[in-house]
Amino acid sequence: MDNFIKTGCDGVEISTGDSPQRVEDMYEPMDYLNELIYSKDVGSFKQEVVNADDMDLGRITEPSEVYVHVETNDLYNYIHFEYEGGTGFTLNGESKGCNAAL
Repeated sequence: MDNFIKTGCDGVEISTGDSPQRVEDMYEPMDYLNELIYSKDVGSFKQEVVNADDMDLGRITEPSEVYVHVETNDLYNYIHFEYEGGTGFTLNGESKGCNAAL
């Protein structure tokens, strides 16, 4: 897929944009790949996100909530990490039944 690049880990790719790549955003509504086999909100955690500009200017930012969601379609397993404000990233790995990469 054009939206992902290899990570260096065998069979795992990371999204190239600044937001999670959800299945419904990647395939047309009538495409069978848009159909989810599994979907679950895993939970969330807090993470401090610091931009280089913030460090240079001495700004202190509060930790952001990061929401984790998983999805599976016929080709890939996806793990989405979504930060407050809508930014984030997605990891994917090929679906191989119970022996999936992710």
